[in-house]
Amino acid sequence: MRLLKAIHQGIQDGGLLEKVGQVSKTVAQRAQSLSVSGVTAARTSGTSLWLETDSAVTCTKLITHMRNHGVLVQQNGATGVVAKPALIFGEAQAAELFTALSKFK
Repeated sequence: MRLLKAIHQGIQDGGLLEKVGQVSKTVAQRAQSLSVSGVTAARTSGTSLWLETDSAVTCTKLITHMRNHGVLVQQNGATGVVAKPALIFGEAQAAELFTALSKFK
């Protein structure tokens, strides 16, 4: 029980909830205005981003592109790509994610 209280206190003291909340807003705003060739839809939940592509070929190309730009993603079905970042994901990493996406052709 003491360990859980210590973890909870660390989360509060570090402002983790507020940071995640702010980054989640940034990711959602950027996803709403996302215009990337071959990406037909984008949705978010917290700091996670789901992308739907127009084909399995585009999906594979996007995954390779994102990984080559240092963004950890995984395939989600035949045409989906998902980025589920860790809690240490911040504004700088969100910028890297969307910069990599903007370079996809």
